[in-house]
Amino acid sequence: MAENTFFANRATVYVVTANTPLIGYADFTQDSEIVQWVYPAVGLQQFNLNSFNRAPLASDEDSLPDLEAGDYIANYRDLDAFDGSRVESMDANGTITLSYTYPDATQSNANVVKLTLTPISAMKGFELTVKYEVAELYSQDTTYRVDSARHDSSVEFKVKYAKFDGTPTSAWDTEIIDPRHINGGGQVTDTVDVYTPLILIRFPDKDSHYQEILLKDVFFEGLPFPMPENEFLVRDISGKGETLRLKSW
Repeated sequence: MAENTFFANRATVYVVTANTPLIGYADFTQDSEIVQWVYPAVGLQQFNLNSFNRAPLASDEDSLPDLEAGDYIANYRDLDAFDGSRVESMDANGTITLSYTYPDATQSNANVVKLTLTPISAMKGFELTVKYEVAELYSQDTTYRVDSARHDSSVEFKVKYAKFDGTPTSAWDTEIIDPRHINGGGQVTDTVDVYTPLILIRFPDKDSHYQEILLKDVFFEGLPFPMPENEFLVRDISGKGETLRLKSW
């Protein structure tokens, strides 16, 4: 893809709030970017997707997975690795074309989940910073640096948004103070649990090629409740992620 410019007015940030196992199995392939659906009726099978690109016919239409273009799937056996992708299309036989695959999305016969993406509404902007701590070595025989090494990486994430779900039991951000909704989402809990969701960020360049950033295991430092006089309430939260992955299509 050629170099292009970006105008920051159409970005979308999603929080992965749930995952739904799909009945059956699928094979991932990196080269052809196809997911081959395997129906329970024909048993667990392995296919070389570079040479076999037709799914087994389902006994009826209900056997097809509940997926459509724009959905996201992941490898249920290793959900944290997010060995999945965005669904580009799915034909009548159940062959799924992906927008891309992640480099390690090659495990055969993986259980597949459909991810529920909850958008952060009325977003006012976000900021990502990848940071490393760097150790530097100096010695008495020179003023030059002798060596250096990186350690302790982190991904700092900040986002502002102005729309909220007023029901604590269903709002994604109340899990910051009450991980797993132990007290229904509406009470600070005495627990060491940390809410660490996946964050998906998507934005187009000026030629409508989409850029995507996936943040893994983001924890938020707190949940503010600002109430400025005669202004809309804008929540400004920050946290840190373990790592990120970049894709485009």
